[in-house]
Amino acid sequence: MQFSIKGFSIVRKVVLAIAACFFCAVALQAADTPEELYKEALQHEKNNDLSKAAVSFADFIKKYPDHSQQIDAHFHLGKALENLGSVDDAIKEYVAVVQSDKKQYRSRQEAFFLLGKLYASTGNPDKAIETFETLLAEGAGLYEDEAQNLCSGYYAVKGKYDEAAAKLNILKRKKDSQFAEQAAYKLAILWLKAEKLDYAIAAIEDLATNYPNNKRVPELLLQLADIYRKQQKFDKAIAVAEQLKARYPKSEEGLAGGYVLGLCARDKKDFKKAIEVFDAIGRIPEFRKRGLAAEALLQSADIYFSESANFPFAMERFAEAALIARDSDSERKIEILEQCYFRMAEFNFQQKKFSVALENYMLLRGIGSKLNVVGRILACQAALDETAGSQQTWTPEDIESIRKKVADNPGTDIAAEGEVFLAD
Repeated sequence: MQFSIKGFSIVRKVVLAIAACFFCAVALQAADTPEELYKEALQHEKNNDLSKAAVSFADFIKKYPDHSQQIDAHFHLGKALENLGSVDDAIKEYVAVVQSDKKQYRSRQEAFFLLGKLYASTGNPDKAIETFETLLAEGAGLYEDEAQNLCSGYYAVKGKYDEAAAKLNILKRKKDSQFAEQAAYKLAILWLKAEKLDYAIAAIEDLATNYPNNKRVPELLLQLADIYRKQQKFDKAIAVAEQLKARYPKSEEGLAGGYVLGLCARDKKDFKKAIEVFDAIGRIPEFRKRGLAAEALLQSADIYFSESANFPFAMERFAEAALIARDSDSERKIEILEQCYFRMAEFNFQQKKFSVALENYMLLRGIGSKLNVVGRILACQAALDETAGSQQTWTPEDIESIRKKVADNPGTDIAAEGEVFLAD
């Protein structure tokens, strides 16, 4: 019996069509079984296709509510949703896991841990604390140290310092924990913030003894000294500052300890001692580039100016402080320069040294000071018999400021000077 080529082709197409339908039916049937649907969801997760994984896990949970993998599906769905940024939905899935009566579920501890962190990230430290405390009570396993560490932070945010300290004390006693040294440091910071200084001293000493190479000990001693000073416990402040200088003589904190000694002397009205301390700090060569040297000379200048009325010495210190600040890396450079230039400008203006006063007023403008010194500049120029504006570049803002002064001060010398300037 012979078949034509055309007939064979038709038969082949029919067979292939039937086979395709068969395999589709098998595939559809397989996808409808819980095991295959769950396997499909896990594969999407493995491929990092989280959107499809989330859909598959959610489908599984809906279709097979009594399946033994329900809790696991909630857990994996929670992780997928969290990574997709759906935090509120992720929380619901983790809650389903931790509220389950299946206490032996292998990822239960991780679900608690992730849930606590999500609560904190949404600004709910109370729920975070509750979640971590439940986890710790049940047994946190591998997550115990990190849970203690995070929980201490949330207690501190709530101002519950004793509870925070309890967690940190547990951690710092675990010498083999990666969080032990960090906990010892946090404990010192905690007591400083709570202003429980006896506890703070003990915590700082504990940190220094057990972790002598910890670079934050000087910083903590400096904070402690300054808190004592602000509480007017000058003897204790001086003792800590002296200890800081002796133990860390070449550090910036050691320098700052000297600065605290100067502040203590000033607060105690021992102005001579304060000036000696501040002048010494300001003139240590290796510290000239640091902001504290300029701060110290500014303090010295202010004492001479405000407390001793020794204006020539004050002006010398203001000038020196400005010189150091200008070349320093201080975050307060502009504030220091502004104080120095303004004090020197005003003093020389009152002394009718208009050229020097004008120079400092212009320096104020040069650093972008918000102080309005246009009137003073005009007065200096008038006194020096200069044509107002002939040697200066004036911005539209300056012109508008002068107009405002004229309008606000009708009939005054300031208004007259301004009108002359605007006419020119």
